[in-house]
Amino acid sequence: MKPISILITIAFALIVIISCNQTSNNSGYANYKELVKNELNSGIRQDTIILGYIFGMTENEVKAHTNKLIQNKEVRKEDDKLIFELQIGDKAVPFSYGTRTYNDKLNFLRAETDNIRAIELNNYLKELYGDYQYMSYPNRKMSMQMTDYYWIEGNRQIRSSQISGAFSETVLIYEDKSNEEPIEAIDISTQQYVNVKVQNDPWDGSVSQVKDYLKDNLKDPKSYESIEWSEVQRAGDNYKVRHKYRAKNSYGGYVIENQVFTINKQGQIIDIHDF
Repeated sequence: MKPISILITIAFALIVIISCNQTSNNSGYANYKELVKNELNSGIRQDTIILGYIFGMTENEVKAHTNKLIQNKEVRKEDDKLIFELQIGDKAVPFSYGTRTYNDKLNFLRAETDNIRAIELNNYLKELYGDYQYMSYPNRKMSMQMTDYYWIEGNRQIRSSQISGAFSETVLIYEDKSNEEPIEAIDISTQQYVNVKVQNDPWDGSVSQVKDYLKDNLKDPKSYESIEWSEVQRAGDNYKVRHKYRAKNSYGGYVIENQVFTINKQGQIIDIHDF
């Protein structure tokens, strides 16, 4: 076979492989949604998180429990961060963490560290919860890459994420899938919208729709400090952008958020999830 023919054959094979991977990933996400749906319909409740937090705690109960953890020295405050240590193998690994509520019920806890790799955290989680049921692959189009591993039982979803790129960290997330902020559907038959530009500001990289949303929804909008913006990416008919920023939480302390915002053609935020 001539060299040029070999190159063409290899190129064709790569295209087929990439195409298959993309189809597999799309199919995998559908399987993930079906898995979540089945678990929610099972009627099983799994409200236990870590550090004694329980899904459904009110915001006041979360504050009281956090203060108790600090008094008992299970959690410590460093600057504006809450820190706990998780014994993983022979290492006491420090995690900084934060919680969120929806409808005054605890539904989210996120902890992060740069002291271990995802494989170490996953081995720890496997001992507690068995093997993960779903894995999503890195998004090569983003400036940062993230691989997620999911443990799902009843209403509780546990996610382990490995983030790599300009910085690297391992993230542990507990989510109550039965108590999430809904995405409001837009009835285009009754409302008319004009398409707007969704783009990075040439001066600071910011996206005006996200800044406006944060201004209206942060606990203390005046405390907002921008850290980093990714480039706006097309996602079908929508747009996605990752934004890392610093702002005060319900306790009055500063926390760092790193979130991906999905924006529709009318410039409305239709989805937010942690990166």
